[in-house]
Amino acid sequence: MMGRGLGIAVVVAAIALLPLMAGPYPVKLVQEILIWGIFAMSLDLLMGYAGMVSFGHSAFFGIGAYTAALLLSKWPGLLSGLAAPALAAAIGALAIGFLSIRVGGVYFIMLTLAFSQMFFALTFQNAFLGAEDGITSVPRPTVLGLTVTSTCSSSWLPPRSSSIVWFARPSATCCAASTTTRSGCRRSAMR
Repeated sequence: MMGRGLGIAVVVAAIALLPLMAGPYPVKLVQEILIWGIFAMSLDLLMGYAGMVSFGHSAFFGIGAYTAALLLSKWPGLLSGLAAPALAAAIGALAIGFLSIRVGGVYFIMLTLAFSQMFFALTFQNAFLGAEDGITSVPRPTVLGLTVTSTCSSSWLPPRSSSIVWFARPSATCCAASTTTRSGCRRSAMR
């Protein structure tokens, strides 16, 4: 157990110190890896623990991204960069979940896919949302009145917050192993 805690501490320290030691490309790459890691954890939570196959939760990812881009254009603060997108995605999930959770099996899969495709069509055909080009020229957020512009300072928050989210849940290897084995599937079914 002590070795695992030491390993986790080393990984967190490496992620936290990466912006100070690496150039902009490796930092951006690690940011993307951590963001997609959170996306993969949401799939693991939904499919592994809840047993629901969903093709639509990428819509919530998009709702948060578009909310952040629209709000940061008007108010470049930390609230509009982190809290408001999470709240908008939660409200979207509540609305879509209210309609989707009533069905099961293949109907749930198709309904979540339909909501995701409706969001895709809405965003890619609406000029207000940038249509196929997306929203461009989104300013970086300001933290405590300071504009986050340098590579080092702007990359400091996302890797740390993403790694905290990752370490706050059970280990990914344990979760993956517990849902793919026969006894793990039984435990998932009992939850």
